[in-house]
Amino acid sequence: ALSVLAVAGDVYGFSAEVTEHPFGGNAIDSHNDPFPAETRAALPLADAVLKGAVGGPKWDSGEIRPEQGLLALRAELKVFANIRPIRQWTKKIGSPLRDELVDGLDMIIIRELTGGLYFGPKELTDETGMDTCRYSVEEVERVARYAFDLARTRRGKVCSVDKQNVLSSSKLWRNVVIERVAPDYPDVELSHQLVDSMAMKLIEQPLAYDVIVTENMFGDILSDEGAVLAGSIGFRSVETNFTEDESMNLRQWLLFLGLTLLAAMLGGAFAGWWLFQHVDARVQLKNQPMVVSLPEAFAVSADVLNVLDVRIDGDVSARVPVNQLITVPIRD
Repeated sequence: ALSVLAVAGDVYGFSAEVTEHPFGGNAIDSHNDPFPAETRAALPLADAVLKGAVGGPKWDSGEIRPEQGLLALRAELKVFANIRPIRQWTKKIGSPLRDELVDGLDMIIIRELTGGLYFGPKELTDETGMDTCRYSVEEVERVARYAFDLARTRRGKVCSVDKQNVLSSSKLWRNVVIERVAPDYPDVELSHQLVDSMAMKLIEQPLAYDVIVTENMFGDILSDEGAVLAGSIGFRSVETNFTEDESMNLRQWLLFLGLTLLAAMLGGAFAGWWLFQHVDARVQLKNQPMVVSLPEAFAVSADVLNVLDVRIDGDVSARVPVNQLITVPIRD
C-alpha cells in the first residue's frame, strides 16, 4: 500500500511524509496495549491515517484483543460514517447467487461506527452479561444525512435498516430519519427494512438497493453478508488448515492472500487520491469527522484499509496480521 501511495504521489503531484506506529496485535506484543499512547499522540499531527488489518489467530484468546484498539481508534477520530461498497470486482470469483441476481451489483452500506452496542455501557459477571445500545438524535442524524448526500451522487435511493418493532434505539433511529432528515431530501427515495428482513432481501434481490444506512452492529453483520454476495471470501478465515492432499484449501488460501495483496495496493492508491483531494482542506479536516465519497475506481470488496475509517470493504483480511497504523502528514 505504501509503494502504491508513492506512485500515486508521483501521478498526482504530491509528497507524503509517512510515520509508522504500533497498533493492534503487534502493539499488544510490544506495549501490552493495542492502541499505545505514542500512537494516539501521533494522530493529531497527521492529515490522514492508513491502517491495515489489526488481528490474527495469535491474539484471539487473550484478555487484551486487537479489536479493543480498533474501537478506541474510531472513537478517538470520531469517524462515524463507515463506507462499505458492495460490487463485483471480478467474475473470476463467483458469487454464491445466480448470475442474474448479482449482475450489475452496486450498493453501498453506510454503517454508523461510533455508537450502539459496541460503545455503550457494559457489564460482565459470572452470572450475567450486559451490553447497552444507545443512540442520540445527533448520532443518527449525521450518519443519515451522509447516506442521503451520497445517494444524491448515485441512483437516489436510501434504505434505512433498523429493528423498530422491538428496540427503543431503533424507534428513535426511524423517527429521526423520517422526521429530521428525509424532508430535506425530496429528490431521494427513502425505504425502510427491519434488519432480519434485510438479511433476506440482500439474498433475494440485492440489485434493488443503492445506499443502505444502518446502526453499528447491524451494519457490521449486513456488510459481511454483502461482501459474500460480491464474490468475496469474507466469511473464510485465514486459519484454514490444509494438508498436501487438500489442494482446494491450498488454492483458497492462495486466493485469499492474492486478494489481500491486491486490496492493500488499491488501498494505497485510494489514500493517495484522498490526500490529493483534501490537501487544501487539511486544517479543517483535523477538527471534524471525516466523511468522503468513495470513487468508483476503488470500490472493491476487501477489508484491509481504513482511511479515517472510509473502507474498501468486505471482510477478507480481518485476520491477516498486518497490524500497523500509519499517519501521513501532507507536505505541499
